[in-house]
Formats: sequence, C-alpha cells, structure tokens
Amino acid sequence: MAKRKSFVLMLLALCLSLLCGCGGGTADSSKDNGLLLYLSFDEGIGAKVEDRSGHLDTADVSYQYTHAVYMEDQDPQWRGSGIENGSLLFDGASTYISYKAEEIAVAGPEFSVSIWAAPRAFEWDDPEAAANGRANLTAIVGQYNKDKKQGFLLGYERYGRLCFEVGTGDDWYAVWADRNLSSYALNYITAVFDGGNGKITVYLNGTLAAERDIPAGSEISPADRERLMVGKNAHAGQIAAGAYNMFCGMMDELKLYSRALTRDEAQPPAIPEINYDDISLENILTGDEFKTQFHGGPYQHWMNEPHATVYYNGTYHLFFQQNIVGTYWRNICWGHLVSPDLVRWKPVREAITATENSVVPDGVWSGNAAYDVNGVPLLFFTAGNDSLPAFSPCRFPHNVQDAQ
Repeated sequence: MAKRKSFVLMLLALCLSLLCGCGGGTADSSKDNGLLLYLSFDEGIGAKVEDRSGHLDTADVSYQYTHAVYMEDQDPQWRGSGIENGSLLFDGASTYISYKAEEIAVAGPEFSVSIWAAPRAFEWDDPEAAANGRANLTAIVGQYNKDKKQGFLLGYERYGRLCFEVGTGDDWYAVWADRNLSSYALNYITAVFDGGNGKITVYLNGTLAAERDIPAGSEISPADRERLMVGKNAHAGQIAAGAYNMFCGMMDELKLYSRALTRDEAQPPAIPEINYDDISLENILTGDEFKTQFHGGPYQHWMNEPHATVYYNGTYHLFFQQNIVGTYWRNICWGHLVSPDLVRWKPVREAITATENSVVPDGVWSGNAAYDVNGVPLLFFTAGNDSLPAFSPCRFPHNVQDAQ
C-alpha cells in the first residue's frame, strides 16, 4: 500500500511539474495572458525568428546580405547581449520582419505593445511635418492604412520623438510623447489602446509620456489588407538604394497583446547599459574580393567626403560624411575613424550628429580640423538648419559654420 501511495504521489508531482513548466514563459503560457505575438530575438543564428506566443509560424528576417554577391552569405546581425539572452540589430536599410494580414490583423477594443529598443540614429524629417500632420515615422512595429484610418503604428520622428498612432475607421489618432527616445541606449516602450475606457497611453521607461482621451467604446479597425511589419514602415518613401523610415538599432523582447496593459505592467526592470560594439554595424567587407585591404572606411552604409585628419595623443583621427541608417545620401553626420598607424582603421561612435536645439539640427557637411593655442584639436564644420528662412544673412541656403 505504501509503495502504491508513493507511486501516486510521484505521478501527481510529475503532472504538476509539467503543468508549471507550461506556465514559465514558454509558447503555450502566452495564450493565457493575451499575447498575440512575442519575438524574443534570442535565435542568435540563421535568418528566421520564432513567435514564442505560439500563434504564428516562424518568419523570415529580411537582410540584404543573406544572399550576398562577391562574398559569403551572412546571417542578420544577432547580438548575444540583450534584456534576456540575445537581441537583433536592425541595420536601418534592409532588416525587417513581416507577417501577412491573413496570419495576424490587429483589431478590437484593447491592444498593447511593449518593446525594448535602442535606436542608433534618427532620420531627418521636415521640421514642420509633425505640426502639419505629415510626419513620416520611423517604424518600430505597425500594421496600418492611414488613408482608411485602420490599424496601428508605433514609431518615432526626428530626434527620436516617440509616437503611437491608431485608426478606428472613423478617426486616426496620433499620440506624441512628451520626451524623446535616447540613441545608443535601451528604451522600454509601452503603448496601450484602451477603447472601452476611452484612453490611449504611452509609457517610456516606466513613466507616463503621453495620454489622450478618445470616445469610450472605440475599437481599432483592422488593416486587413496590410502586412504587420517590424522595423519597416510599409508606407514610407522608396529610393533606388532602399527605403526610408526603417529602424536602425537594437530590438529585444517585442510583445503585442490583445488587452490593455496596466501602469504596473508598463514598469521595466533595471535598464541595462549597452556597449558601442553591441549596437555598431559589423564589418561585412572582410570577405569582399574587391575591397582593398589597407583602406579606411565605414563598415556599412553611405559615405562621402573625408575631412579633418588630425593626430592627437598617439592616435590618428579621420572624419567623413556618412548616413548611418542607409545606403543613400541623407541624414548626414560625421563618421569617425581612428588608427594607430594610418594602416589599421576602426570606426568609432559618430563625432557629430544632427541634434535638437543645437547649431546643427539638420545635417553635418564639409569641414576641417586645427589646433588651438593650447594644442587642443578643434573641428570646424558646416551645420545644416532647415528652420532658417531662405536667404537670411546666416543661411546660404541653409548652412551655418561652427567649431567644436
């Protein structure tokens, strides 16, 4: 009898352990808490991403060098660091994930998004675009048709101004955060649509960043002819070399819910710091048979006009105009190369970028370097400012000079 009782207890314990295992963050457990999609970005290898909610099939990660020419095929840029296990670096030009509308169409009275995002750069946009309703958001995740007032889009405009947009079929609501995302740093974003209570809310790093009242009883109208896209704005402008408004930087732990998250659920754990190497683009040119072996240059994306070679404290510095979010001329900053010997060059974090409320809000152009009377290097550069009136004394047509 004792042996039979012991066996029954062991069987019950085994059943309980199996049940508990199903609730510990696995795919099946997510069906109980309203998860529609959960991308952990922990794959670390290959060009596929798994939906850990268990609802959707494994999806492709689009990446322009997966089937490269003149070099070996390469995986998307997975990172070992992140909030949990790994993460994925989006290159700003080709990396994105998409699902057909038949697989998922966001709709209904409640919806939430949570995501860890570390943008590397922010794209240029017309300074008056947001005020005039013409802002082109760089997409974090979205599935929308603005003309039909359907779906949703979570993204940001110039300088990282965060925005959550939602369509109810009758209205299109744009909810702007009262602060910007930080570049080269992890940001925890939670956006909540609560139609029953008539609220749209955005939290940034656990604090309320935007809130808007809408008619109680509102519902998201499904954009059922549109793909759900991660890292790419499906309705952005296209150019010969790619597309605008694609996310450039690191993403981790993306979750979509069919319910309204609470304020407590929008609180992140401690926000970890990230290293430059985690968010910088990899050197994909080492296997290119046409790449010269001793030649300074950025690892990826557009560059032109090297400037301001200077030697300081045992290191050579070279600066150049670069678009760090794409393979086309736009969003120009000053890239930065360092070398101990003028032979081995390594890119480091950009020296000058367009910055809100500064002398350089809209692009960094030609310049040079010199030493001051104390031997400290100074960078002289041409700063773009599209807010200046045309042909004003300090605009020709939109440039001013500055030194740092």
